[in-house]
Amino acid sequence: DRTVRLAVDFSPAHVCVFPVSVRHAGIPLYRRQQSLPSRDRTRRMYDRALEYLLSHGYQRTTRHNFARNSCTFVYERSIAELTPLIGFGANSISYAGGCIYRNHSDLSAYARALECDETPIRAGHVFADDEQPHNYIVRRIEYLRIDGMDFASRFKVGLREMFGDEVTLLEDTGLGGMDGADLVLSDEGVFYTSAVKRLFFHRSAWHRLRSMQSGEFVIERGVLSGPANES
Repeated sequence: DRTVRLAVDFSPAHVCVFPVSVRHAGIPLYRRQQSLPSRDRTRRMYDRALEYLLSHGYQRTTRHNFARNSCTFVYERSIAELTPLIGFGANSISYAGGCIYRNHSDLSAYARALECDETPIRAGHVFADDEQPHNYIVRRIEYLRIDGMDFASRFKVGLREMFGDEVTLLEDTGLGGMDGADLVLSDEGVFYTSAVKRLFFHRSAWHRLRSMQSGEFVIERGVLSGPANES
């Protein structure tokens, strides 16, 4: 509570409240989970922060982002809306033509690639046609609502028609539901946005996740050395 109050005292246009979630062995905090707040306590802390921020003029734009004075997060919004973009710098994400890719997170690997006139890409994926609707939902649900008319315009089918079982499950569990043609998350669904996203994963995404090793989740920052570090 004190941290949120202190942050708001500075009157920032944007506040990020990010509940700690450690799911992969490649994350350093994975080995220190016992020192982290319990899930119940984390939820109570989040709910108190949400109430305080809303009462001070902030709007929740995603699970963890709160903004006021029309503050817009161009990069995150572009990723969610599948807008073509090129990310510059280590660990940045780019998206174009149904292909998403991430640059090296390790600074030395990133610098070596540039010195060799190579693209500094660590990994990427080209979405097949049947993956596109799933990718659309997974990206856009970050902003807590899916525009049903836009979905139907893009894919020539309604949300419930294509994802009837998934929508019904959200309704049955209280995580979300239909508002006209739109799919909207409940407060519970917002907190569990990551779980909602997984519900809409294409089977190929599950296959890729199961085949990944813990080391692939590690973000190695590294250091610059040699010519790339000279000024």
